[in-house]
Amino acid sequence: MMLQTNWHIVTSEFPPAVGGVSGYADMLANALVAAGDEVHVWCPESGGGPDGSERRESTVHVHRVAGRFAIGDLVRLDKHLGEHLPPRQLLVQWVPHGFGARSLNIPFCLWLWTRSIVRGDEIDLVVHEPFLSFHEGSSRQKAAALVHRVMITILLGAARRVWVTIPAWKPMIQPYAVGRALPIAWIPVPTTIPPVADVTSVAETRACVARTGGHVIGHFGTYGSAMMDLLQPVITAILRLRPADVVLLLGRGGEALRRRIGASAPELSSRIHATGVLATRVASITLQACDVMLQPYPDGISSRRTSAMAALAHGIPMVSTAGRLTEPMWAEANAVRIVPAGDVTGLVEAVVSLLDDATARQRLGIAASAFYDANFALGHTVSALRASTATSGAVR
Repeated sequence: MMLQTNWHIVTSEFPPAVGGVSGYADMLANALVAAGDEVHVWCPESGGGPDGSERRESTVHVHRVAGRFAIGDLVRLDKHLGEHLPPRQLLVQWVPHGFGARSLNIPFCLWLWTRSIVRGDEIDLVVHEPFLSFHEGSSRQKAAALVHRVMITILLGAARRVWVTIPAWKPMIQPYAVGRALPIAWIPVPTTIPPVADVTSVAETRACVARTGGHVIGHFGTYGSAMMDLLQPVITAILRLRPADVVLLLGRGGEALRRRIGASAPELSSRIHATGVLATRVASITLQACDVMLQPYPDGISSRRTSAMAALAHGIPMVSTAGRLTEPMWAEANAVRIVPAGDVTGLVEAVVSLLDDATARQRLGIAASAFYDANFALGHTVSALRASTATSGAVR
């Protein structure tokens, strides 16, 4: 029987804040509790009791005392963490842009190093994003990319173990371990939207969106400028080819894309629907109302994309792109229709061919669900984390 671990999850966002890291941290915390561990979450303020903390019904202990992770906030975090007996297992959700200081929070990294070297805390680093690239953006962004590498070097010096959300991060960060034989392993990112069984609500949602009885092409995301540049010509071409079909844009920012397409093609505007941010249950039902998910990514589909995980977990046929961060497993599994990143024609043809072939959609949906269960389901993440603490040699 595995011994109980007392986890201290340090994260830049946690519900009710909306975001991929927030949803991931929430699901992980609750799953670790369900597995028998004790979990404390340390995050910025967004409500709670008079001391900035709250106890959730799941018995996850949430401490909203991190502020903006400035020096004063770190002093406060030190004080509160000190109230918990060692060994303290810190599970840090690392995204450079999440911890304030315009993504250049070296004091936060030094604080973690001190927690490890001086306080004796055991630090597991979950790398959602390692650092900016030197080859993109302005000179200011290149300077930030350099600072990010200083930060990851400090963090790797503090960590007992590193988990990467995609295998591609491992060779990128390994040189910054500066010769340390540091365990670096891939840990899957599950969907933050568990499937909901509600056939009636799914049918009602579909009827409301596809009033003419056509197919529903969905996209789930946050609609940054690069993604809108990618989606606009694909959606425009599909809707012009298929006059009975509609597009459903799930997530924050979809309305901006709808307006953008409508400005250049007003005749298509009424066939594009944008939901905005959805509650988890409603998001699951809305996803299931889609016949095909269109999920291209500029750097390719990868295991860190929670939007892709949502489509897989729900067994929805998906069309995506292969790029520099795409793992080989995607092509090997045949669970997603994949075309090269930037291939607008290929994306259009892949979506249209699936819409024309109900048997192919059904087959791809079944493969997607099986692929998700075998590789990305939350149980894999929990098992890996708990097994690592069981073999670390620490007394728990």
